[in-house]
Amino acid sequence: MIGVSTASKVDDVNEFSSIYIIPGYQGIGVGRKLSEKVLNWLGDKKPVVLTVAKYNDQAKLFYSTLGFENEVDIEPHILPNGKTFPVVKLTKNLSSNISLNH
Repeated sequence: MIGVSTASKVDDVNEFSSIYIIPGYQGIGVGRKLSEKVLNWLGDKKPVVLTVAKYNDQAKLFYSTLGFENEVDIEPHILPNGKTFPVVKLTKNLSSNISLNH
């Protein structure tokens, strides 16, 4: 296995929950291909939302190339040890006509 992703179809929006690619395969298009598969599975009938660490500019740039936008601050994520980190919500609206087949 070189990567994993989770997503769910919920009432008003679909959620792209996570993506992880092992370091040796990062930066060569594996994450994009996996993300495209996830977004195709989620479909285009509802907006898709995801959360990302506010300071993770590389991830936010990556998601913007997939049509995610409208960065909104949300409640910080709380880790099991009680520490928190800031997160933002990004949304891929139905009107985001970004081609997923690059």
